[in-house]
Amino acid sequence: MHCVDPKFQMLPEVLTRLGYRTHAIGKWDVGMVLRHCLPTYRGFLTFLGYYTACTADYWLHGAPGAGAAYGPCNDVDFHDSVGNDIGGAVMSGPNSVNKTYDQVVFTRRAVNQIEEHATNFSDTSLYIYLACTSKRAIALVHFLTTCSRC
Repeated sequence: MHCVDPKFQMLPEVLTRLGYRTHAIGKWDVGMVLRHCLPTYRGFLTFLGYYTACTADYWLHGAPGAGAAYGPCNDVDFHDSVGNDIGGAVMSGPNSVNKTYDQVVFTRRAVNQIEEHATNFSDTSLYIYLACTSKRAIALVHFLTTCSRC
């Protein structure tokens, strides 16, 4: 089974006990078959991204519908989870992330988490695990965090 042994305590579990607010963004790929393998069950408050990084398209995220791009694993693998609410990312409607390059989605989420933390949780520490799926992600993160019209 592809999962980090639940007896092994992961860093976000330790940090959460120490009072940190923890968020995971991007590629998880250390377990998803059982609920206790998921990032929000391993110490992260939230998770946005791919459980397996088994995707064929960085724009459509394996979303069903027009132009669907299913990953090599033949399933949809793009999630937006909070705590025990393990949900798929919004793929249609006004809040859709579909047809948005995933590194843009991940960078915006990280910036939003940092801003929300500074505004609402400034008395606690913050830990963000950001695992981009593209080698061009570093330049994109820099661009989006310095661009005033993005």
